[in-house]
Amino acid sequence: MKITIESKKDSSWMYFWIKTIESINIDNHCAKTFVGKYLKGSEIETDIKDVYICGVSKPFNYNNNLHIALKYKEGSIITINEKDVLITVKDAERIEIKDLQRGEINGFNGLKKEFYTCRNWQYANQLLTTDL
Repeated sequence: MKITIESKKDSSWMYFWIKTIESINIDNHCAKTFVGKYLKGSEIETDIKDVYICGVSKPFNYNNNLHIALKYKEGSIITINEKDVLITVKDAERIEIKDLQRGEINGFNGLKKEFYTCRNWQYANQLLTTDL
């Protein structure tokens, strides 16, 4: 998978990260949900089949955050143009993150707002039913 990222203007993020997903830790939310390596730079190549891109807006606004889940798909090329960021990805497809509501996931953390509203955690729950 090859990822190229361009900012269309001086976007200001509290956090902006790209991380491989090698396994998940559902006991955490945010970046700690995904066990993997942080990838740095504007042109990135990785052999890992699952990658997550997260941008937390500054000032914080839940609706202005960027969340992109990628899964390896040979021969595919996608372009994502969102939140003043242009992302081109070769050999991957974007996976929709299902919006979970309070208590929709069994277990104690599914009742905590910081978990069930976290899109990283929501995606990790999707991965529980698929192979990494």
